[in-house]
Amino acid sequence: DVVPTLCRQVDDELMLAQRWHDIDNYEAYYARIEALKQRTDTLRQLPAMLSSNQALLGQEAEIAHEFHSTVLDVSGRVDVLHSLWGVVHNFHQHYNAWFHGVFDNIDPNTVTGTVAFWKAELTRLGSCFSDDSSRSVIDRTQGSVQEFEQYIPLMTYMRNPGLRVRHRSLLFQHTLHPSYGDVNLDTQVTLHDMAALGWHKAPRIDAIATISATATKEPTIDCRLAS
Repeated sequence: DVVPTLCRQVDDELMLAQRWHDIDNYEAYYARIEALKQRTDTLRQLPAMLSSNQALLGQEAEIAHEFHSTVLDVSGRVDVLHSLWGVVHNFHQHYNAWFHGVFDNIDPNTVTGTVAFWKAELTRLGSCFSDDSSRSVIDRTQGSVQEFEQYIPLMTYMRNPGLRVRHRSLLFQHTLHPSYGDVNLDTQVTLHDMAALGWHKAPRIDAIATISATATKEPTIDCRLAS
């Protein structure tokens, strides 16, 4: 009776989990679904362990085989819910670090790859759910990811390793915020600060892109002149 009892318990909790919709509680939801996944990972092993036990009589082996499909069904449903709240959890964790953290810690390539993964995963998960609560979570998270994506060009330009002091002086001139001229961009200004000043929007982002492109070309030009 161990396997069917555990399946019923997990199924009951899963029914509750499918009603989750308050994204503000993502940390609590993710912790609960993580614990539920650990239980189903253990549960997934039980039927195989029972059916492979040579000491089992024929009827007992048949019972173990019968519940194998039930275990796979329950654990599969837990897996997709775990994937959904995993994306929600990871997005909010990274968003806080990237948007409000030290700008120098941002790697634009990592951000681009991570955002692309989230978008692909949310699209995949969209075909896995039909209930209103999960669909709402997917739609809202997709919207949040898409909104954040607009800052990737700014991160890419401003984290250009070719930027020098003279380029940064030009950046501050073109963004019309000379008060930031004496600020250490990497440690004192966040992506949130730049967004609040509208650096990710035209025409400022266009000026930033031009200066960043110049900074990228200059080392090559210097090398040619030196040779």
